[in-house]
Amino acid sequence: MADANVDNLVRRINRLVVEDTGGWSMADDDQILRTVTRSNRQALEPLADSLDVPARLVPGPRQQDQRPEIRAALTEVVAGCARVLEADEELPEALYQDGRDRLGVAMSRAYAALATPRLTPRLFPDGRAGDLGTFPPPALRGDVAAARAIAVAISARTGRGEEAVATALVAAGRGAVAPVAAKMLLNQRPGFAALPVPEQEALTAAVADQIEYDFEGRPQRRPAADLSAAVQDRHDAVAHGTNVITTASTVAGEEVEHLHALFDTIGWPENTPSVERASGGPEGTAAGDGSAAAVDSAVRFAPGHDPAAAGFAAVKPPATQPSANQAVSADQPKPRGLDGRS
Repeated sequence: MADANVDNLVRRINRLVVEDTGGWSMADDDQILRTVTRSNRQALEPLADSLDVPARLVPGPRQQDQRPEIRAALTEVVAGCARVLEADEELPEALYQDGRDRLGVAMSRAYAALATPRLTPRLFPDGRAGDLGTFPPPALRGDVAAARAIAVAISARTGRGEEAVATALVAAGRGAVAPVAAKMLLNQRPGFAALPVPEQEALTAAVADQIEYDFEGRPQRRPAADLSAAVQDRHDAVAHGTNVITTASTVAGEEVEHLHALFDTIGWPENTPSVERASGGPEGTAAGDGSAAAVDSAVRFAPGHDPAAAGFAAVKPPATQPSANQAVSADQPKPRGLDGRS
């Protein structure tokens, strides 16, 4: 009976995550059960048997409080459900697969740390905050701390709340965290919407590649053995996540300005949205004087030529030493649409 109750609880959690994010789970009711570890199942048994009367979980005199383990297991299950949300659209092949995978896992855990206290009361018929005691502030570290810093940095630039940003990034589905983060940053640039659609798409892919490249650049470390080292590791992870977005935002701004200057030189396509140009130049300026720069720009952005293959801006080096996956070979690919232009 306990096993069946736990199964039903896990399915309920999965449905809550799907409802909360507006996403679509790649795992059906039975598949989601296989993502839950045995230890988490055991921790959830008392909760599964007490959903009708959560007060039964309050410990009596000299009884051990099981609620901290239940809260931790719930958070793990929410993260697992968030990890299997399906992307809305087909994604390009990752240039930095390790960065994409690590960012997806970390953002799912960051979302779970924020969302689980809010979702928990909805597990009970008449749920209230505090039915499982108080969720302590999450002590995030490593990639998860960096992912939360990414959500905070985007929040500061967009005006959206941190939890709203993390939820939107997770809702995008597996592998789509960086593309959606790139769109959030680019949409804050007044001139981005004025660009032709192919350039918008290429620039979004380039900024997403930059995010995955930089996130992969932080080496994964073993948990720190002492408190001071753990605090330093958390500080470094937060700084890394912040720098990932600072770099991506800088690249986004520079490239929007560059593309406006380019089209002011070679002429804007007729179907370009008629909005204010970021560069301040007149709309539809005629082609330039045939200088080497103008000729290069005209060739790179001529009809039928893919700007993503030609490039936009110089790749910014990661804030830390490259990981093992970022080979020191000079042949290492750069993010799509980014070349060595100074």
